[in-house]
Amino acid sequence: DFKVPDPKFSVKLQIALLSVLKTFTSCPCDPAQKRDKESVYYYAYFNMAQSNVAIAFGKIASSTIDEGDKNLLRVMVTSRAEVAEGIALFPSISDESLVGILQHGDQQANVHAGLIDAIAKGVMGKIEEKNKKDSIILISSATQSKVATLFQQVGLAVVQGDVPHVEGGAKFEIFPWGGRSEDDGLPDARTHIEIQLKKFGVTIGRGGYKIVDVHKKKDLLNLSDEKIGDIRGGSDFAVVPYKTANFGINLAISVLWELKTYENTVQQTDALMHFESQGLVELLAARCISNQPGVLVVISDLVTGAVLLKIDYNEECDAFEVVEYEASLDQMGYMVAQFLSESAVPVAGFRPIEAHQNPRDMPVIKFKKTKLSQEVGLALEHFNDMVDDTEPNSRERVQLVEQLFRSMDVPYMPSIVHYSMYV
Repeated sequence: DFKVPDPKFSVKLQIALLSVLKTFTSCPCDPAQKRDKESVYYYAYFNMAQSNVAIAFGKIASSTIDEGDKNLLRVMVTSRAEVAEGIALFPSISDESLVGILQHGDQQANVHAGLIDAIAKGVMGKIEEKNKKDSIILISSATQSKVATLFQQVGLAVVQGDVPHVEGGAKFEIFPWGGRSEDDGLPDARTHIEIQLKKFGVTIGRGGYKIVDVHKKKDLLNLSDEKIGDIRGGSDFAVVPYKTANFGINLAISVLWELKTYENTVQQTDALMHFESQGLVELLAARCISNQPGVLVVISDLVTGAVLLKIDYNEECDAFEVVEYEASLDQMGYMVAQFLSESAVPVAGFRPIEAHQNPRDMPVIKFKKTKLSQEVGLALEHFNDMVDDTEPNSRERVQLVEQLFRSMDVPYMPSIVHYSMYV
């Protein structure tokens, strides 16, 4: 019952035809017909059409539309090859699209309009989903090319900074990994860093800071912003004010420690610089999320030295830039202590307020205003989209509320709102 269609009808069909031509010797046609182009075309179309009908029947059967509509669609795909082809070739086709095809089916000119609906809601949806997935930057596997593109888009250049001379000062002792893996060594490494930082004058405990093991908080630095894009991942240790609550850690980050084992470092030809891309993405995400005046990222194996990254405001150029330092362990300890003294506030829940005009806080306010999306409509829409998908006391919910209030340029978050996020 299948008629030979116009050869220009379907590109997919012509591809199938070429495939059949290559293997035509196995065709069940009469040998005398093997060189008959119409027979070859008929055979290719027949097989493809039969396959399409079977696929279409399967998709119709699995749909939730009324049984009467299913039967009408079955009749349509057996009598109209283009409808069967359309349903079969789309990897995802919604029930709404099936009904749309059914409604347009009695109008030959509008059959393809129904199929276009199917494409828009099926294929395009899959493509958008894939593109969104491809555009997400995973911190743990950030590539140099992706990070370079991201920082060019954000407008952040990386410059080399001068490390201080610390001869005759405190000593940051090497951490004895003893062949342990990163995960196995983290608890002792955290204690080791606390002990060493105390030598450099950092207050660990009440009135000061605490070092939190955050390596299991895979969403610590998750960020979705219209300008920045989508970042997913976390870090190993976070230095935050001592009284910071668990769900407020990402909003209070002053220093992030990305820890590597000594064995991991020596295997890389460029040593700790091999992990620069990972540190840069952590820095950008933390700077966008944290309310602290400054954010510092430290990449270290606690043996060979460290790479330190921070974002500074260059007044001469009226631009933000990433300053990168390659330091020894002693220089690392001194620089972390100096950073906490000059660019951090040991107050849980700290939030910079523009009205105060504090020179220390103005750079972070300016950064968030210029680098992050400030469109309140988008922020509210994003919050409404996510509110049903996040737990009331989740870190993502807290971050969304913070972003929403910031986008409305509210100088502070009302206590009732702050408390209600944890209810």
